[in-house]
Amino acid sequence: MNTQGVILYGPPTSGKDTITDELTRRESRFLFLPKLKAGFSGPDPGRGHRLISFMMMEALERSGALAVVTNRHRDIYAVDRQGVEDAAASGRVPVIHMDDVADLTRLREAVPITWLTVLLWTPREVCAERPAGRGDDTADRLQAWDETRADLGRAGTGVFDLEIRTDEVTAAEAAHQIITAALPQPPQPAE
Repeated sequence: MNTQGVILYGPPTSGKDTITDELTRRESRFLFLPKLKAGFSGPDPGRGHRLISFMMMEALERSGALAVVTNRHRDIYAVDRQGVEDAAASGRVPVIHMDDVADLTRLREAVPITWLTVLLWTPREVCAERPAGRGDDTADRLQAWDETRADLGRAGTGVFDLEIRTDEVTAAEAAHQIITAALPQPPQPAE
């Protein structure tokens, strides 16, 4: 598979940030593209968003610059279409974090490049035990885990190219699986 983009989907503490760090460390073609965020909830305690004003978000949406726009908890999140397209055109592999299957599907339709979709999964009890380190509490994480499970139930099958249980493998092993699935292997010398 000659992947031009990677979408990582999973509940809180499933390892999206950690695996993205490992991907970009191991392979320079991978490029994390944070979502744009306009909101009332203040600065993002993680690193998954680039803060912009509501006016800027509205202008970008009107101009068609956004591939996916999501309203959640009085905040607006978006994927920058041009950033994805520019990265893919330059030979980079954009890595996008998604937390909704409908948005994941919209992204694949809005930016028709070859996507590798990866489900990062961890059981609910592991989600509860893992430290989030982002200022959230366990109840919030478990609610988000429940929402993710329900979202997957509505999605059916065939959404993901690769599924990784992050409670069973290290971030390095997960990154290796993604790199192997995403990037073409060099030709083997003839014997």
